[in-house]
Amino acid sequence: MLEAGGGRAVPAELQLAESLLDAASVALFVLDAERRIAHCNGFLLQLSGYERHELAGRPLSEYCVARECAPSLSPVYERTIRASTSAGSLQLLRAKDGRERILDWSESALRDTAGEVIGQVAIARDLTATVATLEALDTTTQLLEGSFDATTVALAYLDPELRFVRVNRAYAVADNKEPADFVGKGHFELYPHEENERLFQRVREGGEAYSVLAKPFEYASNPERGVTHWDWTLTPVKDAGGDVTGLVLAVRDVTARIKAIEALHTSERRIAEQLEEKEALLREVHHRVKNNLQVVSSLLYLQSNRVDDPEIARLFRESRDRVVAMSAVHETLYGGDDLAHVNFRSYLDRLSRSVLAAYHSEDRQIELEIQVDEPQLGLSQAVPCGLIVTELLTNALKHAFVGRDRGVLRVGLTAVDEATRCLRVSDDGVGMDEAAIASPETLGLSLVQALGEQIQARIELNTDGGTDVRITFAL
Repeated sequence: MLEAGGGRAVPAELQLAESLLDAASVALFVLDAERRIAHCNGFLLQLSGYERHELAGRPLSEYCVARECAPSLSPVYERTIRASTSAGSLQLLRAKDGRERILDWSESALRDTAGEVIGQVAIARDLTATVATLEALDTTTQLLEGSFDATTVALAYLDPELRFVRVNRAYAVADNKEPADFVGKGHFELYPHEENERLFQRVREGGEAYSVLAKPFEYASNPERGVTHWDWTLTPVKDAGGDVTGLVLAVRDVTARIKAIEALHTSERRIAEQLEEKEALLREVHHRVKNNLQVVSSLLYLQSNRVDDPEIARLFRESRDRVVAMSAVHETLYGGDDLAHVNFRSYLDRLSRSVLAAYHSEDRQIELEIQVDEPQLGLSQAVPCGLIVTELLTNALKHAFVGRDRGVLRVGLTAVDEATRCLRVSDDGVGMDEAAIASPETLGLSLVQALGEQIQARIELNTDGGTDVRITFAL
């Protein structure tokens, strides 16, 4: 053991120094004059994966390379150097497993008592994680930068004084400017607007976001643009303490959409007005047709009163009944809300009772039953169906109840399926010859056959227990 005070450290002191160096969270090299590794601490051994004896006496250049000699180093290196507080440089440490560690490197010379350099002491901080973080941050920043300028939403960041810090290209283009034209200028210096300024101040002071759709705005410097409309959101940016440090304004020009909606509403109003005019005209047409048919009906009635021959008078009356059937359709349409469809329940009730009243006799009681499951029918089918009902009811009242004082007439329109309807006229009278429909000799039955063909109907006749005529047709 060396004597105390002899100018050399005792072993206990040396062991303490080595323990302190091994506990340090930085890598430490001691190099000799030829830059061979004379000593290294435990942290460096952890980074490199080598044992102490594997490094002892080896040239430093086998394990560490200066950044200028390592082209594989990250492009973030120079930014890392500028951000580092180190006065040294960056080195690349190649670990035993082949992985590379980035070190922030500082060296100091070791001198003997005569002042001659006998080696170096190098201290290195591991910046690998820092550089990786910076790289990730750099990538994220580039992505955000690209998104910021590429988005069609106009974005602006303002400081607490409501001055522009930055705007994206969409924001600048909206006012025919460049992004740099906004930096440092007050928002309401460029766009004075008292209501908007109060909103901005409210968000800044209250810390609550605000959004609105289709907010109108007029450029004071560009009045020729007229009133524009914007969807916008104003969001406060807060620090860790919750204080507002800025505002983000996101706006989207929806002027074209608003104008399109306004044009659509104008068009809808115009169409509605034109439709009302056409409905009024069509209603008037139905009214006039009904009046004209009533005039024809009156003329036929007057003419029948001047005829002495009962058979000719009967023909006049039957013709008048047919005219009344057509007139009733137009009267029903004129009084309804739908000018394209007939309320067939109301029409059939009126028509059937009218025919029944025309052939009323004190000597017999005829009961009328009406069943309509399908209340609406188009005009093109309602008129033929009304004429068919008139002819069949007239025929039944003339022939079905001969020699009887009572009888039942049934009239109806029912749905066979969604696209098919069945018009039915039946009685409990003496029945009709089935050949009468197939080869009609009277005008009335000829009309039934012709009208059935007009609506492309299938006509069926059943004479069991009376006469049952069914006319089935598609809508």
